[in-house]
Amino acid sequence: MKRVVAASCGLAILAMLSADYAGRRYLQGREAWKDRELAQELARANQFRRVVLTEEPIEQNAAIWYRRAFGRFQLAQVERAGAVAKAAAGAYSDGGSASDAVVADVCDEARSQRVRSALRCTVCNWDLVRSGNEDRLDGTRAWLLGNCLILYGHVKASRHEWMDASRSYLEALAFACDLGQAGSSTSEVGMAIAKPALEALVNVTRHADRDSRVRERIREELSRFDKNLPTVSPGIHLAALRAAINLDIDAKAYIARRPFGSSYFVPWHALAAWRRSESEPVLQLLAQLSDATDPGARERLATAVDSAVDSSKSQSVRDAVSSDWVGAVKSEAYLRDVYRATEAALR
Repeated sequence: MKRVVAASCGLAILAMLSADYAGRRYLQGREAWKDRELAQELARANQFRRVVLTEEPIEQNAAIWYRRAFGRFQLAQVERAGAVAKAAAGAYSDGGSASDAVVADVCDEARSQRVRSALRCTVCNWDLVRSGNEDRLDGTRAWLLGNCLILYGHVKASRHEWMDASRSYLEALAFACDLGQAGSSTSEVGMAIAKPALEALVNVTRHADRDSRVRERIREELSRFDKNLPTVSPGIHLAALRAAINLDIDAKAYIARRPFGSSYFVPWHALAAWRRSESEPVLQLLAQLSDATDPGARERLATAVDSAVDSSKSQSVRDAVSSDWVGAVKSEAYLRDVYRATEAALR
């Protein structure tokens, strides 16, 4: 009888040790996957080349200059961001007194050396992976800066300075594309800036129809933005990475909190792996959404992601991943339609 009990105890201990070993291997595998994804994201961010509209580009990082510019906006100016956006979304008016007044009161930073330097840079890497500060970018200040660039175009258009107006609108579009390289919420700000910038370019060509140089210049420059339009894909990938990082931290913390003296009798790594695996479907859906190219497929996957995040038991997942991907994907598809319509209007 004693031998049977001893054998049973031995088998139970062996089973727990095997389970703990399997759990440890699983957690190591997920951490290795996270590290590979981080390396790929770093490479993607470093490889992005922004649209430079000047003949004198500089090999610098535009994100550094943008962050400095964001910090220069005064609180009173930031509070008027909505009014600036409303003015930017409208068409210019001859005389431009209203636009002139808003530009003078709110938009001086858009013509600063900081923003001029940013727009000359060849790269824009927000360094969100290493710094871990996604969504720490002030979306309101970015929204304000983009709309100020559009308003400067309105001021030029009101004076019938069509070439300068088109340049301001293209600069706003370039800035919107740069925001598309950040997280999901910042990408949506970029889309909100890109739409009125594209519409303003169409208005310029309609009013400057006698000057073929303006239309040709806009058509030539606009073609360079086809692959750079703001999209939520970088934000999707960053959200998955944030969730993976949080889940790895949770697993390590769970193992570290095990009661003293019990580590040899309970498969803590296996339990941590089981807790970690419950959130794996969300990460898999995010990966599929990031890779999908068909608009219909993206919308279906976005719906699945939103549902999975809402029902997730993991606070770490809910903190890292938003649950409004359907709206973001629809905005992305709509912006692409606006871009195509702009191209058609320029033919």
